[in-house]
Amino acid sequence: MKVIIQTVKLEVNYGGVLQCYALQTALEKLGYDVKVLSEPKYSKFYYFIWGLAILKRAFKRLLFNEKIPILHAPYQIIGKNVANFVESKIHRYVKSGRNSSTLRGFDCVVVGSDQVWRSIYNDKIEDMFLAYAENNPIRRISYAASFGIDSVNEYTPEQLKRCSSLLKKFDAVSVRESSGVAICKNDFGVYAVHVLDPTLLLTADDYRDLVSQADTVPSKGKLLVYFLDIADDKLKVVDYLAKKYGLTPFFVNQNYPEYPLEQRIQIPVEQWIRGFDDADFVVTDSFHGCVFSLIFNKQFVALANPRRGEERFSSLLNQFSIRRRLFSSYADFINNQQCVNETIDYQKINELLEVERKEAFQFLKENISQ
Repeated sequence: MKVIIQTVKLEVNYGGVLQCYALQTALEKLGYDVKVLSEPKYSKFYYFIWGLAILKRAFKRLLFNEKIPILHAPYQIIGKNVANFVESKIHRYVKSGRNSSTLRGFDCVVVGSDQVWRSIYNDKIEDMFLAYAENNPIRRISYAASFGIDSVNEYTPEQLKRCSSLLKKFDAVSVRESSGVAICKNDFGVYAVHVLDPTLLLTADDYRDLVSQADTVPSKGKLLVYFLDIADDKLKVVDYLAKKYGLTPFFVNQNYPEYPLEQRIQIPVEQWIRGFDDADFVVTDSFHGCVFSLIFNKQFVALANPRRGEERFSSLLNQFSIRRRLFSSYADFINNQQCVNETIDYQKINELLEVERKEAFQFLKENISQ
């Protein structure tokens, strides 16, 4: 049976890339032939635009002495290692644009995961509900689709009406956050079930196998720091934890606009994963930073990231009864040290995770193959 995944654009984001890899792998474990719907790497106007971009960068470098590369855009240099992972590990099905023939030849389309249904992250949100394939008889389900926040306030009334109509055409709907179940019921008039993020469908050993296939090196510390957005408040938490536990911090992401280009280059995906395995403690402001801490059974603290969607953190940590590991600020962190001092009971979490994994695989198997 041929299955195609429609997900977020795979850019320089470890969580976004790994959730796609994990869903692809999980579906393959169930015996399906799986592809991931992707846009072409280059448009037909690429070389013309590339030539203009080279001239623009050369102009800036010569006249304004800006220290920028000429032949490649900064984002291409920053994300080259992540792009290599996508090219080698994601089974891409490349199509330009979206139309009624896009999904031809497939038996089922799976929409998910990550924030596929967050309208501000998708230029044409209706297509994340398969508007372009509205009259296609293909079987359609969502797996762990996320709205990112706990409301539909970012949707226009027109978008909400249109997407609600499209979602009613799905054969089965599952969402990543508990709030998504309520949103589907109250705002879209659709029944949805709450399932695990795809990255949690794979075990630590699955990820270790992936790492073993790559050329990685031991991490340079035991306190893993994964921040999507840097801030002094967050760095204070790192300093506190480093002193408290006598651990050396190491960063697995430094792609911050204020940093020099050479520091911003993303490490390979496998090295990023190894960082979690090597660490004794993790501090993060990332949803998937929390997820991989759970997968590798690490003690961790999470710092809320409201701009990127705080509900994602709350739902995940509530699911495993460790919501107290999430802090809103350095002051909140300092004032709640009893939560930091508590040891996460991974025996209970692993038992629950195994039950949730079985239910998730059952959802996929039952709803794809019908």
